[in-house]
Amino acid sequence: MIDAVGTEVDAQQIGEAHKQILLMWLVAHELFHVVRHHDEVARHHGNDVMTQRALEHDADNLAIAAVYRIASGPFGNFQPIVVKKLVFASVYCAISDWHQCFPYRLTDVHPRWSSRAISIAYKLVSLREGERTNWHLDAEWLRDTRELFGLFDRLQQGLGSLDSDLSAQQLWAKHIDVIDRWEDLKADVSRLSGTLTSLRESE
Repeated sequence: MIDAVGTEVDAQQIGEAHKQILLMWLVAHELFHVVRHHDEVARHHGNDVMTQRALEHDADNLAIAAVYRIASGPFGNFQPIVVKKLVFASVYCAISDWHQCFPYRLTDVHPRWSSRAISIAYKLVSLREGERTNWHLDAEWLRDTRELFGLFDRLQQGLGSLDSDLSAQQLWAKHIDVIDRWEDLKADVSRLSGTLTSLRESE
C-alpha cells in the first residue's frame, strides 16, 4: 500500500490514515444519500435497479470529494496527487475486500465495485484548486489520470480482483449506463435537495 501510494510517511501514520479515510468515506456516502434526498428521487422514478445504481454513483463521488478535501488538511505538505492516491487506495482496498466476500450480482442496487472505483478515480482527477474551467486535458489532468489509473491497475492485479482481466476502459464502459441514468436524474436531485449537481450551475 505504501509503495502503491508512493509516500514517505511512516507505516503507522499511513495505517491510521487508511482507517480514518475509509470511515469518513463510508459515513459521508450515507450522509449524502440523505442530503441529496435519494430516497425521494428513487420513489419518484420507480425505485428500479438502474436508478438506485445512479444514486449510489452520486453518493460515491460526493463522498470521495469530501474526504479528499478533508485529507488535504493533515497531508497538506504533500502534492495533491499523493493525497488523491492515498484516499483512493484507502477506499479501494477495504471495499474491494467486501466485494470479494459478497460477489456482484446483476440484481444488486450497487454497481460492481471495480466500475465504481474507476468512476471514483475520475472524480478525484477532476478535483482541482482554483479555476474550474479550461483545465481538462492539460498536463496536470493527464498526469493525475495516469497516476490514479496506474494505481487502480496495480491494486486490481495485486488484490486479485474478480475483474482483474478487464482494463480500466472496459470497466468504465460497463459503468456508462449508470452515468447515463444519473444524467436523467440529476435535475430532480438538484430540485428536491436544493444542491448543485453540475459545475455549470455555479458559473
